[in-house]
Amino acid sequence: MEQQSSKSWVKILLTLGVTVGVAFFATNYFLTTYHVSSKYSLEEISKEMNRNAPKMIDDATRLDSTTFAESTLNYHYTLIAIDRDSALVDYEALTAEMKQKAQENLDKNPVMSDYRENKITLHYFFNDNKQRPIFDYSVKHHAKQK
Repeated sequence: MEQQSSKSWVKILLTLGVTVGVAFFATNYFLTTYHVSSKYSLEEISKEMNRNAPKMIDDATRLDSTTFAESTLNYHYTLIAIDRDSALVDYEALTAEMKQKAQENLDKNPVMSDYRENKITLHYFFNDNKQRPIFDYSVKHHAKQK
């Protein structure tokens, strides 16, 4: 039984390690295609992204849909291998790490320039395999003060 628990823990850690990268790469993938500008509104971007949803991002993460509200683009993900009640995960630490990577991506990646210029907030929602909320976070570009 100890060995089974150990294997489950390793699987969960690997799944969550991959998930940390997902927010970064999925955002890049989708936002490279759709730029916020006078040609595309968040509504149009969300509709276009939803045409391909749900979409498996990797073996453990599915992008279910996107939504928008004012200047926020919301990403709704499912971690298909995670049950929030049985997973031994420090969600607070995971959320902090994912938020940091997403913020760095928004602040520094050239692909994200339209989102910075248009002051778009990106909000990520993660559910478990039973569609119960696990965690969420938002990132918004903050211009460097001189």
